[in-house]
Amino acid sequence: AYMKGRFYRKGAIIQKHPYRLNREEARMLPQTLLGRQLRLIGNDLRRGKTTLEELDRMSLAKALSKNGVSKRAIRLIDISLNYNSIDTVSAGGVMQDVERRRSAGTVPLRLKGGNDSFVNALGEAATEAGARISLNSRVESISQNTRDVKIRYIGPKGELKTIVADRVVCSLPFSVLQGISVTPGLSFGKSSAINEVAYTRSTKVFFQAKYAEWDKRSLGSSVWTDTPLERIFSSTGRLGDEKALFTAWAEGDGSKVLESMPDVERRRYAAAEFVKILPFMKDSIEKTHSHSWTLDPFARGAYFHYKVGQLNRFQDLMHKPAGRLHFAGEHTAIKMPGMEGALESADRVVEEISGVPVKV
Repeated sequence: AYMKGRFYRKGAIIQKHPYRLNREEARMLPQTLLGRQLRLIGNDLRRGKTTLEELDRMSLAKALSKNGVSKRAIRLIDISLNYNSIDTVSAGGVMQDVERRRSAGTVPLRLKGGNDSFVNALGEAATEAGARISLNSRVESISQNTRDVKIRYIGPKGELKTIVADRVVCSLPFSVLQGISVTPGLSFGKSSAINEVAYTRSTKVFFQAKYAEWDKRSLGSSVWTDTPLERIFSSTGRLGDEKALFTAWAEGDGSKVLESMPDVERRRYAAAEFVKILPFMKDSIEKTHSHSWTLDPFARGAYFHYKVGQLNRFQDLMHKPAGRLHFAGEHTAIKMPGMEGALESADRVVEEISGVPVKV
């Protein structure tokens, strides 16, 4: 960990915590403390002492405070929380996410060649099956009647095009869909969900760097910081590797610092902070790259989450079709998070359209 300008190695005993946390809270990283608290809340859920509906009526900050977590610790947990703010995210929504991640399994899988190889394989298979894929295009409007659905979009060369279909599957994040005209208008509940659910701000800076110094110090997989870089991950390094990829990952409201900078300035700033936090990595950085999901016009955030009260209001509306318009994507999944959730939603949409259950 790196707090208030000082680096703490794994296993370090902090005699006087820089944020004056009590002895119990000072013994663990904020994320570890959060994990422990979420397990306690999960136990209460399983024992019937509380419900997701009750938790949805309070923020995560309030739920932790009720469990005795100090205000200082709550502020530290808010750094790189995976949600925009600990004061606005639904505690019920967080606990639902915990259960979905648990159901998905805890062993991470890697795809040789990167996640793009998975997407490319799906694209190639779809093309072979007769699908026509239009890249670098932007949807302008969706209109439907009792017979068909019409999509108007801007093609890769800036030309206005139209597609008429029997049905349309919309997998756009709601953060993007809210900027697209839909006629006739959707129901009040569906429109409210599209316009109100939150998408987690997220900006990452990647470093290709020499691995030896990190390796030598046995730093493990990550460093938690109280700086705008928030967390630094050793994404690919293994013992004995010559080089590795490191990722500075800022999320939520803390991501605003990196978002406010042009790409070149962001990478330069992050590299300087990286070396400031880990001076032994000086002169080791060979390449940098950054991406802000918040600023990406086709994402407008990394993934959705519920704010206080929204789990009860919107959960049953997120995936419901509207006439000939069907909805897919991780934000419409019930059982699984992330990529797995997107695939889950695909199975559901196939069943909605064909009427034939999908066997997985």
